[in-house]
Amino acid sequence: MADEKKYTVIMGVGLKELLKDQGITQKQLADKIPISQQTINKAATGKQYTRKLAEDIQKLFPQYQLGWLLGTSDFKTESEERSFWKSVDEFYRQERNDALIALINGTNYEFDDGSFWGDQSAPLLLKKKRSKAQAIEVNKEWLQELEEEVKALISYQCERAIRKAEQQKTSLDESAKEGE
Repeated sequence: MADEKKYTVIMGVGLKELLKDQGITQKQLADKIPISQQTINKAATGKQYTRKLAEDIQKLFPQYQLGWLLGTSDFKTESEERSFWKSVDEFYRQERNDALIALINGTNYEFDDGSFWGDQSAPLLLKKKRSKAQAIEVNKEWLQELEEEVKALISYQCERAIRKAEQQKTSLDESAKEGE
């Protein structure tokens, strides 16, 4: 029951933000759906918020993602989500490029997470007088492994978000049944 309350409060925050963004009142939104203003108030205050209501709101305001309205996503709009993932991709691409340059130059490279690549962790590259072409070939394998790790992490995060959404839907369905 505590988790259920937490999720409805999260969803209510999104609804309040939507009302503010759109410059409309709870009553105006209720009239557009059409439902009672009391139902909108319960949703906005986190007392009762159903998936059906979120879907109805999303039909009126398609620029808002359903996941955001349900509190399962931090991304209000698709463009916001695309921008985020583009910046993540650019960050990892730059990180890989910086690591590659460090390897070719035979220097250390410290990743943002504090892990190292260089003299201590990769002595097999330039320290053994390998050519730059050989170093690049070895590094390509390492970069492929790094890319697979990043993809696995993103996949894990997506699966986690899906599980959270399914749990939330189940909680909402159960609370809707209790309310009947």
